[in-house]
Amino acid sequence: MNLVKISIQSFIIGFLSYYFLSLFMLVGNSGVLYYGEAHLSKWNSWIHTLVMPITSIGLILIVPVIFKFKPENATKFMYSLYFFYGGHYLHINLYITLLFYFIYFFVVYIANNIYKNNNLKKKFIICCVLSIGGLTFQEIIGHWLGGDIASRVEAIPNAILYANYFSLSHFIN
Repeated sequence: MNLVKISIQSFIIGFLSYYFLSLFMLVGNSGVLYYGEAHLSKWNSWIHTLVMPITSIGLILIVPVIFKFKPENATKFMYSLYFFYGGHYLHINLYITLLFYFIYFFVVYIANNIYKNNNLKKKFIICCVLSIGGLTFQEIIGHWLGGDIASRVEAIPNAILYANYFSLSHFIN
């Protein structure tokens, strides 16, 4: 299956996921607002805006690294996520969706190159440093210094789906 076909299918599934996911969690603007409840200070919001793309590089490497994907399958997986998210975000705001596609193209491109050009041990180290380091930085420097509440365990599904969107929403709103 080629990357174009996978991308189109992922976009459609992402777009349709809005309806399915609404049965289990807050989606769309409600989902973003729920995620934003722990990011009320401008400081914390902007820390997330700056650090979330770096954190995302590590996060999209997790599944391919753990399951030792072949490089071509890792590429398909990463671009599938990219188009899935964009399809889902289209329900909320066209401009933020376009901004997501612009900025996160580079995130996927960098993650893909890390995956292709390193051995498994180095991929795992990079994955952990970027994801755990980025999330820890956001929690301590963003939440704690910004005076916001800590991230909530029960909000993890919304964080997985809307952290990237929220981190870009400051450019439009």
